[in-house]
Amino acid sequence: MTADDFSRESAAFARGRTVAEGGLGRYGHLRRMFALTHPNLKWNAWLERQMEAYCDDTYATCIGNVILRSVNLAGCASAGKTFSAGLFAFEWWLADPFHSICILCSTTKQGAGFRMWPIVRNAYHEARANLAALNGIDESDMDLGNM
Repeated sequence: MTADDFSRESAAFARGRTVAEGGLGRYGHLRRMFALTHPNLKWNAWLERQMEAYCDDTYATCIGNVILRSVNLAGCASAGKTFSAGLFAFEWWLADPFHSICILCSTTKQGAGFRMWPIVRNAYHEARANLAALNGIDESDMDLGNM
C-alpha cells in the first residue's frame, strides 16, 4: 500500500463510503487505515466487535453535516474498552482532523488522563512513524497536525 492509499482510505472512512457506492463500508475502510497506520495491531473478536460498533451508523445521529455517534461500552476491567475507544478516536480524528472531534469519557478526569490519553498519544506516534516510512521520508518531516 502507498501514501495515496492512505489518503483514499481515510477519505472513504470519514465519508462512510458504502459497498453500494463502490467502497468497503466505514468498518472496511477503518481496517485498511489500521493496516497502514498500525500494521502490527493484534486483532481479536472483541476488538473487531467494538470497532464495528463505533462504525455502525445505528449509533449515529446526523444533524446537517454533523455526525454525533454515541457508543457505550460495558465490560470487566482489562476488557479493552479504553484501548479500542482511544484507537478509534485517533483514527476518526486522523481521517479529517479539521472537521472532527471525539469526546472520551471516564469515571474521573485523572482516569481519562492516565488510561485514555496514553493510548491516543501512542497511536499518534506509531501512525506518524509508519506513515513516514510509507512515504519514504524522515519521521521528523511527517506532519499529522498538532496534537
